[in-house]
Amino acid sequence: MMNSLYDTAHSTFESMNPPTIIGEKEFELIKVSYPEHMDEIGTLRISSWKNERGINTEFFSQEKWVDDLDKDSHHWVVLHQGQIVASARMSFHYSYNSIPYTNPVYESLFDFYGGLPIASINRLVVDPGSRGHGLARLLDETRVNFAIDNGAKMITAQPLEGRVAALKKLDFTMIEQIISPFQIPGRDIFYMIKEIAENKYVAE
Repeated sequence: MMNSLYDTAHSTFESMNPPTIIGEKEFELIKVSYPEHMDEIGTLRISSWKNERGINTEFFSQEKWVDDLDKDSHHWVVLHQGQIVASARMSFHYSYNSIPYTNPVYESLFDFYGGLPIASINRLVVDPGSRGHGLARLLDETRVNFAIDNGAKMITAQPLEGRVAALKKLDFTMIEQIISPFQIPGRDIFYMIKEIAENKYVAE
C-alpha cells in the first residue's frame, strides 16, 4: 500500500534530479503533469499564502487555488518526506494577449527580443516550514532552463518586491511596477523579463 507521494514517485512523477541534501533535510524535485496532484498543489498555494500580509482574506479562505491556466502549463513540485513543500508553474504563450499581466505597450519590446513563444514563470509557493533552504531558487533555475531548452524567446515574471533581487541574479530585468492582482491587493508586484540572448534581434 502506498503511504505518500514519495512512494508513487517512480510511477506517476518524472524525477528531475536525485534527492538534494540541504542541511539535514532531503528534498526531491519532480515535474508533474496536469491534472495529477493539482489538488495538493492548489492546497499548498492557499496554505502558503493565507497567513501572509496584504492578502484578500476572502479569496484565501477557500481550500485550494487552481485556475484555467494550470491545464496548459508545466508544473514542478519539491518533496520532503513524501509531502509537497513547494511548487511552481511555467506557461508558454503563443499570443501576446495570453501572457499574464501583460500591457499592450510591451508588444514592441517582445518583438525586439524575438517574438513568440514567450514563457511566463508564476505560482511559486514554498511552505512556511520549508523556507530558507533555497527551494525558490531551485524552482526558478529549473524553469528558466526548461524555457531555454524548449525554444522560448523570452521569459516574463511578476514577482513580489521581496523576489526581485533573486530574479535579477538570474538576469531578469525590471520593467515596471504593475497593478497588484485581486488575490494580494496589499502587496507590491513588478513586471520583469529575461532575454534569451541567442533570440535577440540585431538591427543591421
